Amino acid sequence: MGKLGARPAQAAELAREAQGTGVRLIVCNTALQHTGIPRDQLDPGPDQIVPRGVVKLAELVSLGHQVIRV
Repeated sequence: MGKLGARPAQAAELAREAQGTGVRLIVCNTALQHTGIPRDQLDPGPDQIVPRGVVKLAELVSLGHQVIRV
């Protein structure tokens, strides 16, 4: 079962700020299921929930998008 309070306190605010600049937040439904996180408790709400995140990532890379690793 997932831990809803496990993220750093400022993560939701940073995600909201990113969305405000046009960044799309895409969430993997498989990850939600494995962690037990209910969709309605995502904060901020994602722009899209995809069945498998790795497939969406591969699709975006094939379209020329870049992966940024930090």
